[in-house]
Amino acid sequence: MKNIISKNVLIACFILSILGVNAQNTEDLFMNKAFKKALSNKTRSLTGRPGSNYWQNCADYKINASFDAESRMIKGEETISYFNNSPDTLYNLYFDLIQDLYKKGTARDWDLGQVDLHDGVNIKFIDIDGVEYELAAIYRNATKMVVKLKNHFAPKTKHRIEIHWDLIIPGTRTVRMGTYHKTNFMIAYWFPKMAVYDDLWGWALEPHTGNCEYYNEFGDYDVTITMKAPYILWSTGILQNELEIFQKNILKRLKKSAETDEVVHIVTADDLLQEKVLKKSDEIVWKFKAFDVPDFAFAASKDYIWDATSVESGGRRVNINAIYKTHSINFRNVA
Repeated sequence: MKNIISKNVLIACFILSILGVNAQNTEDLFMNKAFKKALSNKTRSLTGRPGSNYWQNCADYKINASFDAESRMIKGEETISYFNNSPDTLYNLYFDLIQDLYKKGTARDWDLGQVDLHDGVNIKFIDIDGVEYELAAIYRNATKMVVKLKNHFAPKTKHRIEIHWDLIIPGTRTVRMGTYHKTNFMIAYWFPKMAVYDDLWGWALEPHTGNCEYYNEFGDYDVTITMKAPYILWSTGILQNELEIFQKNILKRLKKSAETDEVVHIVTADDLLQEKVLKKSDEIVWKFKAFDVPDFAFAASKDYIWDATSVESGGRRVNINAIYKTHSINFRNVA
């Protein structure tokens, strides 16, 4: 009987302690200065929901690029539509040049050796709202690029940024992207990208050193990539011009995969061998669009096979794709 009473007392004390913690005034809890300021500005709340004054900046990208498999060089031109939805006037713009991880002298989380190191992403041209900027005046540190604005960005305004650049994709030491078995490429973090400006810290100033993940603005992407045949490209978003690219047998399979739960073999080893995939052309222009996404990546190969299917979700069918080497038998059931 005493044991039962003791247990009941302990349970009651435990419940009371929980109620006491829950009843504690949340204003007494520790909060850093940035979050306190956000609460005061009503951009954040203690419930985890956005505050009544919450905002996010965003950036839309129109990119025209080419990729040469032999030299591993990407050449690109991009137009960024940047929306300063914040209540702040911006005096500088910060960009992420993630491939400067391979720049000589950049701090990294591990040794990458020497073979893939370079002089950094080659920025060739910058124009902001019709004003060209001298490249010598652009400040770069680690994987960040800073542009001091000649004409400040007022709150709630939209701006146009044009950048031309080129870079060499890593051929040996891959960090989440690069060259795999000489003829296969997984390409990410390949274009100059707007850094995040948020309500807590302002500009996200932390450089990429290898291990950390990424903090990106959401936006729409309209991307054109030119590459020599017989390379096939896959990417973020939806291919816009498949009728201009693929032979009829491939188009038929793609259509079927978008309508069925079964796995469809889009490109087989025999298709590659007999050149029954792409329409006859020395170069192929690939056009993709993606909406409200944080980034854009693509892959290219001339010897991967391709399976696809789709599933019903939210009243629409969602495509699922798997690409892999012909000898990778464990991938045959991935899609």
